[in-house]
Amino acid sequence: MSVSRICQNLAGLAEIPYITVCQSGGMDQPSSNSAKWMLEAAEDPFAVVLARLRHQVGCSLYRLAEIGELDRPYLHRLENGTKTNPSRETVLKISAALIRSGADVLVIDRLLLASGNLPIFMLAGVPSIFESENQR
Repeated sequence: MSVSRICQNLAGLAEIPYITVCQSGGMDQPSSNSAKWMLEAAEDPFAVVLARLRHQVGCSLYRLAEIGELDRPYLHRLENGTKTNPSRETVLKISAALIRSGADVLVIDRLLLASGNLPIFMLAGVPSIFESENQR
């Protein structure tokens, strides 16, 4: 699935208010660890969260820009803090690129919170945005 398609699906989920995190085990409430993780993301500057997540998955800035179809100098400015408040669309593109690089789907909410946007949570029973259409 392309990054553009993932971002379109994420944008559609963004309009569903206050849904809860669901993991492969069918959990319908966020664990205390994931809730703590989210609160920490809301307190850290976007640049810190982005750099930490990118390094955790071992993705270079160049590769992240390529996968996310984003401008590398712009990503560099976001990561070093000289540019702040990225658009929700940009955050979703970065999230999709990190997920394609091996990050957990919860990076979406970490980055959204750190950028001052409302998080997206997935409902148990809502088809995964990462499934192909023929798997649904």
